Amino acid sequence: MENGEKITIIVAEPWDFKSSLGDNALSGTICDRTVSKYGDAYLLKSDESIDIKSAKVQYMVMMHRNKEISPNSFNVAYIPDDFVPQFHSLDDIMGELIFIIIGSVE
Repeated sequence: MENGEKITIIVAEPWDFKSSLGDNALSGTICDRTVSKYGDAYLLKSDESIDIKSAKVQYMVMMHRNKEISPNSFNVAYIPDDFVPQFHSLDDIMGELIFIIIGSVE
């Protein structure tokens, strides 16, 4: 995935996820990419704010679940707005992320 690329995620978990695209779909734009000890990570800006655990979420971090077996499957975590500028220090801020979605990029 490249910066500026528009993507759609088909959400597997939570099973009751909804957005303006409908059930189990989320769209956004890749804003940045970094490599951490967890592998490749992508900063996604959602096309719309999403209500997750009583918070409005716009930025998310996507990381491969198992790149060798399923290269389009990702864990997606909410990144608090205060930590977005530290995205390239992902190893240092991993504890601030809240994992919210398991999905696949179409």
